[in-house]
Amino acid sequence: MSTSFFPAALAACALASLAACGGGGTSSTTSTLSGTAATGAPITNATVAVQCQSGSPATTTTHATDGSWQVTLGTNTQLPCALQVSGGSLPSGTRYHSLALAAGTANITPWTDLVLANAAQQDPATWYASAQLASNLQALSETALNAALVRVNTQLGVSGTMVDSRSPFTSSFQANGTDKLDKVLDAIKAAMSSAGATHASLLAEAAKGSTFTAPSAFSSALGTQLATLSSGSGSTTGSTGGTGTCTTPSVSLAYSGNTGGPVAHGASLCFTTVSTSTLAFGTTTLTSPTNTGGSAPYAFWVFTDPATSLQYEVIFNGSALHEINLTGPASSGSHFLGQFAAASSSSGSGNGTGSGTAATGVTLPTGSTVSASVVATYQALINGAGNKIITHADASSGATVTVYDYINYISVGAGQSGFSAKIDCALNSQASDYYPLCADKGVQFDRSAGTLSLSEVTMTPVVQMTYSCATTGACRIHGSLSFTPY
Repeated sequence: MSTSFFPAALAACALASLAACGGGGTSSTTSTLSGTAATGAPITNATVAVQCQSGSPATTTTHATDGSWQVTLGTNTQLPCALQVSGGSLPSGTRYHSLALAAGTANITPWTDLVLANAAQQDPATWYASAQLASNLQALSETALNAALVRVNTQLGVSGTMVDSRSPFTSSFQANGTDKLDKVLDAIKAAMSSAGATHASLLAEAAKGSTFTAPSAFSSALGTQLATLSSGSGSTTGSTGGTGTCTTPSVSLAYSGNTGGPVAHGASLCFTTVSTSTLAFGTTTLTSPTNTGGSAPYAFWVFTDPATSLQYEVIFNGSALHEINLTGPASSGSHFLGQFAAASSSSGSGNGTGSGTAATGVTLPTGSTVSASVVATYQALINGAGNKIITHADASSGATVTVYDYINYISVGAGQSGFSAKIDCALNSQASDYYPLCADKGVQFDRSAGTLSLSEVTMTPVVQMTYSCATTGACRIHGSLSFTPY
């Protein structure tokens, strides 16, 4: 990649003392660092620790849904800063690292971890924990870091075109399975699973500096993943692997799910074995499921992937495959991610036969305007009797929308038969990790004008409480709502 991943204003002083440059001096005012922590899927409820060349260390927690984070630096802080994320949805003992030469965006991913290892020529965890961290930070010039990025990207096979010349360090992105930067992270994770490689083994190779060569098995597996990314075919991501092209007796299932999961919405996956004892897809074979019951004629079998802690709930209708639900790891609350439903199928030994179409559904169509009214009685909720509830039922789609106005923030709930979703966001400076700003999350709410609009594209914090959509379209909230102004 030829594009620098640090602000252009720092380029002129890449090899000079950082203290003499705009990004390396001691700030007399507070500044912030923010970004996304992700492995492809968001790293949620994790601790981000920040240590700068001088000044007090700082910590914060990643958002419980999208892995975003933000921290305010002290007035005497001198950049650059070293970043580390650990805990939360990450496996115990796993840590990733990054670097910020200037205030602003600073992402933390396995990708940035590899680049930092290559630039520092040592394990980033050792580099970060060193008593000489201030000296370590001062020793890393922008030139050295850009050279490391080029070496790592060359070995990974990532071109600037694949990511629109965006930086894994300083370009804002969403860990939603569709952003190109996130797709590269998905590809890295899938390639490691396919090649039997580990992040630790890649770090050891990357730390060799200019002689870094990715293992051949990993390079081959990653090349396959990146070719899919480059073609934009919408294949599955993460450790799931596989494609939607199946031969008998396999079954192709289409995935429909919320953002932040390990599989792209609309992707198809070829399951080579689906039975009450074995679930196989791509390079993954899962066995020893737990029978969680079900009401006749339905039976539920839950398979756990030890590599990712993801759970696949396989539901049979008699002897036929009904659907497969995907649930997030227990470390992040075992939240529902999405559902595989039959796109096409062929019966065969040990396999259920799928039927029907992909799980789909829609609440409000894009761009539509509907009417609603403020509930006459005030509700004494969190912020007292001044809160109002706006309700609406859309006859054309069968959707219901409820807006809880809590003065400083709002909660938007929407649903229809078999599907519900919820968004919480702040209306002003009361924004926090739990209630990000509405404007940043695709929600525009204006009490005085009596309008609420929802953007499907940027609505990353959707939490789908149940999921079994029955109508056409994607299972997302989008559109606009009008109500009595107040």
